Amino acid sequence: MYVNRDPFARTELHKRRVQSYQLEARGCDWCGGRDAKGQLWIFETQTASGRHYSHSGAFCCKRCHDAWHS
Repeated sequence: MYVNRDPFARTELHKRRVQSYQLEARGCDWCGGRDAKGQLWIFETQTASGRHYSHSGAFCCKRCHDAWHS
């Protein structure tokens, strides 16, 4: 799922839902919670050349992802 684009770096940020069998009793790596629907997300960067780079951790929102990776 598309989140946002950085036109200067020519990259896009995407997220995908963590599957329920991967969750167990896990929460967001930053705040420990989950989003309003009880889901967690894994974020990845896609470059203009088509490469995908997964970011470490599972998060409830982009704000927690950005705080963790800053």
